Amino acid sequence: PTIAPAPGATAPTRDPAETVARFYSLVAAHRFDEAAALWTSRMRREYPPAGNIDGRFAKTTRIDIQALDIRSQSLAGRSAVVYVDLIEYRESEAPRRYRGTWDMVLSGSGWLMDEPHF
Repeated sequence: PTIAPAPGATAPTRDPAETVARFYSLVAAHRFDEAAALWTSRMRREYPPAGNIDGRFAKTTRIDIQALDIRSQSLAGRSAVVYVDLIEYRESEAPRRYRGTWDMVLSGSGWLMDEPHF
């Protein structure tokens, strides 16, 4: 099912899978600054959002999440790995399917995305 952006603040949720779902709903809605706020500062340095979010998702019209699962979480609860299987729809292009994982880090404000593995 398609995950619609939740109204209100963009602070990461306390569930790492919900943060991943929120990220994809924000990029599909072209709310790129809010989506970038769900990345760690390290992630934003290594993958500048202007090209890796704004440019990458500019032609995205919809993202359907097929599966979303917390694969692992550290004993201390400060890191997690979230699996995602999604279909991205873009202007004038065939849908693309992506499967992979996100490394997640718990910050003071909630879960943030730290490294993609697709």
